Amino acid sequence: MQKYLLAGICCLSFLSPKAQTFAIDSLEKALQITAEDTAKVIIFNRLCREYNNHDIDKALEYGNRGLSLARKLNYKEGIAKSYIFIGVAHYTNGNYNQAIFNYRQSLLIKEALNDKKGIAANLNNIGLIYHEQGENDKAIEYMEKSLVYAKQVRSVEIIKAAYKNLAAVYTIENNYRLAYEYDQLYSSIQDSLFDVEKNKRITELEALYENEKKQREIDSLKIEKNRKQTLIYAFCLGLIFVLVLTYVIFKAYRQKQRDNKLLKIQNEEITRQKEELAKLSLVAEKTDSGVIIADADGNLEWANLGVIKMTGGNFEEFKVDFGTTLSQISSNLEIEQVLADRKSVV
Repeated sequence: MQKYLLAGICCLSFLSPKAQTFAIDSLEKALQITAEDTAKVIIFNRLCREYNNHDIDKALEYGNRGLSLARKLNYKEGIAKSYIFIGVAHYTNGNYNQAIFNYRQSLLIKEALNDKKGIAANLNNIGLIYHEQGENDKAIEYMEKSLVYAKQVRSVEIIKAAYKNLAAVYTIENNYRLAYEYDQLYSSIQDSLFDVEKNKRITELEALYENEKKQREIDSLKIEKNRKQTLIYAFCLGLIFVLVLTYVIFKAYRQKQRDNKLLKIQNEEITRQKEELAKLSLVAEKTDSGVIIADADGNLEWANLGVIKMTGGNFEEFKVDFGTTLSQISSNLEIEQVLADRKSVV
């Protein structure tokens, strides 16, 4: 029948060789960089535990190093735990007297610290060794005491271990009634723990499902929000584009209106000037006096019949004989100044 040996307040763990090697390597590396303080005591004790399954000498070496450092630091809790791990190593090696000695040393410190969990664990371990040695009366005595302290602090793990170990002892003693009762109590706790663990797992799964569900809802809302924002941005950009286009078209339309108005004014002015020029041309044409028309620069553009009659030739012959500008044909010495003044006015 399985028995429970408690190291501290929990059962010894058994790792795969690969995992155990990794754990030892990590602890030994940590040991090299850790200062001489309580953290180093904890590492020594963990190395003692890891080596316990396959190298007792190493386990005892690290356990004693942890104990020595804990004493140096006056680290009571560390001293008590070092004694426990050293005791477990001796138990594993079959050295029961040394195991009991170390458990008792740990027990004394736990009692001084009023650490009821630690007291319960040590009492259970001592009782288990007495059982191994065939001293079942003492084993039952210590296991019952362990159970009392474990119940006071409601340590389910130690209570479960005490029930299991008591069932084993009473079975050897052929007291099947008590063996059955303790085994039932153990099974009840085991089932209860299983139910708790199962309910815990179910709760965790439900929480994960709810979280996932909420996350999906959040993601869906984010997607919908992004979609709406995209639509809003697209609408705003489209509206801005339409407004800009409308402004450009309106501005072009207004400019075209202004251009058309200006063109209309210019056309009206040209028409008026043409009409006036036509009237002037008609008058100039009918008069016997010579009339010459020049542009703003004084260049001759037209001459009436009066000029042609006076010169006895056509307009082109007139320009050849007399000149092509007002300055050339005029005897007025101030004609150049008149033309200059005309240009400055224009």
